[in-house]
Amino acid sequence: MSARDGTTPVSSVLKPASVRPRPIFLHFFDVHFLEERGSVARSRRALREMNLATRFAVMVGSRILVPASSFYESPIAATVLKPFLDSPFASQRFALVGSGSSIEEFRFEKMPQYPVGSPQHAAYLAAEAHDIGWHRRQRSAGSDIARGWSAALPSAIRGLHTHYAGRITEPVFERRWLEVEERLGKKAWIVPHVLELLDLGPAANIIVVNRLHDLINREYFTSYSLDPSAAMIQGLVVLSNPAGLPTQRPQDDIRYDILQKACMDFGILREIEEAPPDALSELSMDIRFITAFEQTQFEGYAPLTSTPKLKVDLAIITALSIEREAVEHVFGQGIPYKVKDDNNLYRLVTVKIRDRPFNIVYGVTGQGNVRAAVLASNLLRSFDVRYAAFVGIAGGCPMPEKIERHVRLGDVVISSKVVEHDHFKLLADKSIETRDDPQRASHAWISAAESLTRNATGFSDDWRGAVAPAMAALNEVDPNPDADVLHDHDGNVLDHPDDARREGNRPIVHTGVIAAGDTLLKDPVVRDAIRDKFGALAIEMEAVGLRDAAYTNHIEFIVVRSIVDYCDAFKADGYRAKASVSAAAVLKLLFETLMAAEIEGDR
Repeated sequence: MSARDGTTPVSSVLKPASVRPRPIFLHFFDVHFLEERGSVARSRRALREMNLATRFAVMVGSRILVPASSFYESPIAATVLKPFLDSPFASQRFALVGSGSSIEEFRFEKMPQYPVGSPQHAAYLAAEAHDIGWHRRQRSAGSDIARGWSAALPSAIRGLHTHYAGRITEPVFERRWLEVEERLGKKAWIVPHVLELLDLGPAANIIVVNRLHDLINREYFTSYSLDPSAAMIQGLVVLSNPAGLPTQRPQDDIRYDILQKACMDFGILREIEEAPPDALSELSMDIRFITAFEQTQFEGYAPLTSTPKLKVDLAIITALSIEREAVEHVFGQGIPYKVKDDNNLYRLVTVKIRDRPFNIVYGVTGQGNVRAAVLASNLLRSFDVRYAAFVGIAGGCPMPEKIERHVRLGDVVISSKVVEHDHFKLLADKSIETRDDPQRASHAWISAAESLTRNATGFSDDWRGAVAPAMAALNEVDPNPDADVLHDHDGNVLDHPDDARREGNRPIVHTGVIAAGDTLLKDPVVRDAIRDKFGALAIEMEAVGLRDAAYTNHIEFIVVRSIVDYCDAFKADGYRAKASVSAAAVLKLLFETLMAAEIEGDR
């Protein structure tokens, strides 16, 4: 099926033997890159090359990123991109990249950089609206260029000496070189303005101009390789860059020259060049293209198909389908994904945190530590996972005599440790010797939880906003608070202690020990014995499976559970859906906190 049928483009679907998605930055539309190539950039051969490279990007890219300044300032970019932006998939697949929170803000920031009446100023002023996405850069290309520009001063003094000697002294040249950004402001890094400031004048022949273009473009593309961290199309023939392109994703880069020849050899090149843009996703499934693409990849490059492990930022495992549904309504709906030689069916979704995409995989185990361990081991073998989490419902270990440790229905428990409570040795005198050592959850997860701790409420309330929409999507309603009844060992009703943190029946998020065993526990006496022995706040049946699989594979893990009963004979109806959603919402806040910290650290 093609995109014209209203279906998801194949390159976004992540299925075996189909296009492996990767964001791609179309650097060759950059206006300065094209200026450096002069009249060659306007030749029919160059236009054909840019058109075919864009088609390759559509076939293998999940997101195609275009420098916003080039989109407005370069007639070449507008000409080549027009048929793609007129296609039905444009808003889902293409995005402009630049500073500012929106396209409109970017335009108004750029206009003052050019004289009124200039072609560039007119282009921004008269720009038409397009159905295209926007990617806001977190890095400043200007700042990155400035750092490289300063570092290049020694070589500039030597290389440009003959061009400024006799006009200005070396100290003056040095000072002006270092003052380019300060004195030119928003006009910095536009070569004609730089030439004027450096006073190279008529001595600035094409060699000098290209040398400055090379320096600025190198630092510019290095900046763009860091943010938006997209693959690039290497090996252009007509518009070649002899020095190559800096990239942070070499394993995902596309080798244009080799792919073009391979497609010609397999008899599919003309079809790709002549197909309507919205038919390219269908062509990407053609075995001729898949085979051609795989022949272009070398050691260290990712093949077109899913043979290598797909990189996943977070694996979320649940035991029950209601838990998985809750996760999908909180994080996002996944698409089915099957890995070769793994009999489990997973679901994949990409979420954005501060405009940066993160891949998440979902898996459902069924009940029990053994089943959890088997699925977790298979998942961690099939994917390249950074973080893992088990999320869902659990029984609570109440302690009304200690308010700070008292858990109630609807509360959420984040694991500080996970212990297998029924792994023991039965001695001759009938006493029990515990054989399992409680294992701490990963430090990164715990640090995220600690950063969200609040004195007044116990935990940040930022997770609560995700609960109501997910409950509505599940067609569920909040449970009746009156159903939260606590009994003693003899079945007598106990009062819950007053807790200012629970104003308005607000559930509380705790951090503490979670105990797991293969026994479905309905005995408050045993529950309290486990609580007292291990300090457990919650009891469930799967966490040890993930714990052991994660430990073996050196994966950062956490367990997040929400309370639906007190591990006794009394059933509290209506809490399962709300608890599943609450646990998923808390996990989402933890993950967003972790990833946001990483994004800040990358700046």
